[in-house]
Amino acid sequence: MMMNTSTFLTAAVIIALISSGCSSDSNQQKDNGNVILGKVELTDGWARPGSKGNTSGAYLTIANGTAEADTLRRISSPAAGKTELHQSYSEGDGVSGMRPAGPQAIKAAQELVLNPGGLHIMLMNLNQDLAVGDSVTINLEFARVGSQSVKLPIQIQQ
Repeated sequence: MMMNTSTFLTAAVIIALISSGCSSDSNQQKDNGNVILGKVELTDGWARPGSKGNTSGAYLTIANGTAEADTLRRISSPAAGKTELHQSYSEGDGVSGMRPAGPQAIKAAQELVLNPGGLHIMLMNLNQDLAVGDSVTINLEFARVGSQSVKLPIQIQQ
């Protein structure tokens, strides 16, 4: 049985699309070669102004839209000599402060909210001034979905 050229080309294109795993789903990421359905979204971000050599705080919401838990392992920024995830605390005797929080697990379909007075990003030993109207790049490394970057506007308060 002979195929005409048009039928042959159509069949070849269909086979190529199927075998390449072509998908129109832009919500897929790779995890060591495996496809992760869904994605981690970084939204509602902003950072406080700060002067070179001092500190600033950054805030955002991290939504785990994947089907499995993921862990925020590291945070960095080219604008700071040191970047850490911190937790603010207040004790009953009026003592308050903040301390490093370490890696944070984010369950599937859950959010991790970083906000003033709670869990937040500390940008320490700033390499530059951060003025209102500027922006700062924050790099977040997750155990499953890998690294993601977000550019946050510098503002007084959101």
